[in-house]
Amino acid sequence: MSTLEGVLDSEIRHDFKGELRKSQVTGQMEKYYPANIRRLKYAVSAVITMALLILAFSAMILSLNAQGFIKHQHKHHGHEEDCDHPFHIPWFASLAEEGAIFDSKSTFCSYIPVILHVALVLTMNTLYRRLAKILTEWESK
Repeated sequence: MSTLEGVLDSEIRHDFKGELRKSQVTGQMEKYYPANIRRLKYAVSAVITMALLILAFSAMILSLNAQGFIKHQHKHHGHEEDCDHPFHIPWFASLAEEGAIFDSKSTFCSYIPVILHVALVLTMNTLYRRLAKILTEWESK
C-alpha cells in the first residue's frame, strides 16, 4: 500500500452515508452524497445558527439594559441629545434605575444581572455545543 492510500484510508469517515458509485478519478467504488442535498442541509444549519446568534445578541442587549449601560439618552459630539439609543428597552432599563431590583448604583444589586447573564451564557454555550455536534453529524449523513 502506498503512503497516499494510507492517508486517504485514514481520512475516510466510516459513518459517512451515501450511495456507492465508481469514482471517475480512481476507478474504485466510493460513497457519494448528492451536492444539492448537502447544500440544503448547510442552508438549514446556517438558518438555525443565525437564529441562535440573534438569540445570543438579544440576551446581551437585555443584559446591558438591565445593568444600566444602555440609557434613554446618549451623548453625541460632546452634548446630550434627546434621542433613544437603538437598543434601549425602557422596561428593562428601568430595572437598573435607583431603587429598582438591579439598581446600578448598589454594590450588591448591580451584580445580579451580571450573574444571570453569565449563567445564561454558560447554559447557551452548552446547548449550542450539543446542537453544533448534532447539525455537523446530520450534514454528513
